[in-house]
Amino acid sequence: MACGWVGDRVELLGYPLYLDMERRDFLLGTLTGVAAGAGVATLAARQPDEPQEPPSTASPPPVAPGPEIPATPTAADIGPAPPDGRRMSWAQQGEDLIVGEILARLKISAPRYLDIGAFHPTIGSNTFMAYVLGGSGVLVEPNPTMVDLLRRARPRDEVIAAGIGVDDRTRAEYFVVRDRPQLNTFSREQAERYGAGAVAQVIDMPLVSVGEVVDRHLSGGIDFLSIDVEGLDADILQRFPFERARPAVICCETLRYGTNAADNTVDRLLTERNYVSRGGSFVNTVFVDSRRL
Repeated sequence: MACGWVGDRVELLGYPLYLDMERRDFLLGTLTGVAAGAGVATLAARQPDEPQEPPSTASPPPVAPGPEIPATPTAADIGPAPPDGRRMSWAQQGEDLIVGEILARLKISAPRYLDIGAFHPTIGSNTFMAYVLGGSGVLVEPNPTMVDLLRRARPRDEVIAAGIGVDDRTRAEYFVVRDRPQLNTFSREQAERYGAGAVAQVIDMPLVSVGEVVDRHLSGGIDFLSIDVEGLDADILQRFPFERARPAVICCETLRYGTNAADNTVDRLLTERNYVSRGGSFVNTVFVDSRRL
């Protein structure tokens, strides 16, 4: 099962992980490159004069299936907390615990959410706890491998394989960061901050507007909005249709990458829209609709 107490060792897709790891410090190669080089030692050990077997005409054996998605935890797996006070979290720095507490106080038990930049179904996820508790929503993620994983692990959610546009373009450059797909971004400026040689590939990726996503998939309303798009959080919030769908709670990144400095752009933007900061972490801030308080 893809869960455990914070700091404990857990198994995800057959690999040991720790839940207090850095946000999205999960290498794509761990999922896709495990079998690379299999059989090389066998070939190298064959002696030059060893008799060769004639080619087989039999059908090849079936390929063993890859690792399966673990069973999704239930609400009973999350609580109540044990006597020593431990709490279960899947987010980067416990943001889902803060969001969950706020939603409970607002009497929202099965939230509808929009997760922009979802990446992984559980690791570093701000919305997985809401999913476990019976919520559902829309996950926006351009990384093809992660899209497949999200669809397998979270069947109640709808997954959109695209980026969110911040202008009138319908396609844009998607910067794939070498060995760190959790840092992939549509922002050239953000990609340049990663340093020379960090970008392994640039992909032409489709874009959809955040207004289109809300109108087509969340017309019934949205309780929780999570944004983690490596440098474009404020741009997306600037274009969010608050007049048609006003989230009760918003969690987004407010730390300027590579520094210890906070970026106050998001704070100013949401303050203008009558949201107040009511929690967060060193990296992310949680805002609440002041009208709901």
